[in-house]
Amino acid sequence: MAQDNRPLGVAQAGAQLAVVRSTLGIVARALLVVLMAGTLGNVALAKSGLPQGTLHEVAEVILTALISLPVLYASTLRPLTELAAKHAAASAEARFEAIAQAAGDAIVILDVDWKIHFANRATEKMLGIPAGGWEKTPLETVLPEDTKQFLQAARTRYRETGERVLNNMGTIELGLLRSDGSRFPAEVRVSEFRDGQQTLFVAMLRDISARKDAEHEIQERTTRLNALLANSPLAIVVLDKNQRVQMCNPAFE
Repeated sequence: MAQDNRPLGVAQAGAQLAVVRSTLGIVARALLVVLMAGTLGNVALAKSGLPQGTLHEVAEVILTALISLPVLYASTLRPLTELAAKHAAASAEARFEAIAQAAGDAIVILDVDWKIHFANRATEKMLGIPAGGWEKTPLETVLPEDTKQFLQAARTRYRETGERVLNNMGTIELGLLRSDGSRFPAEVRVSEFRDGQQTLFVAMLRDISARKDAEHEIQERTTRLNALLANSPLAIVVLDKNQRVQMCNPAFE
């Protein structure tokens, strides 16, 4: 799934032009096959000595069909089917890439050997790598040692038992590394799918550094507030709307 740096409209026009050219080539081959089959049929009937008439015409149609149908299938119908399949696959891939590139979360597709097959722009932004740089970035370079060991154990278990360890865990929190070496926490969710005979994994990554910083700040403020209340010489009590005590300090007690 190599990324195409051309404008989307240019890429689509190029694909459509390729389809038109292939279709015209298939039609031309089909007409040529029919003409050649008719000519060969006429030559065969002429040599057979069959007199002109209805029987001659029927025999000509049968001979033309017998000669042209197998050739038409090999030169026209099969290429047309393959062209339709390729067009459908290209359309599906274009839709996927458009959705993936518009996503706010990082999306990475990789195989069981950790070879990256696709990464969207959000991944490049999250990891701090240049556009298209994921193609030259081994997955190990963005993994701290503890995360690497965890994923290696999951991969070994998958290969030995077939158990989808990461799939079954749902959303998990792992540490990742940016290109500058700084570590950050990320939520990761992994799904498995088949692409032909190949097993691939889709990893959805979300940077939760801001949330973790906010949680840490709230925890620190709560700790300071509790320490202030506990050491205050003033009696302090917190009531709810029904005037029930929710919290009080030692001075109040």
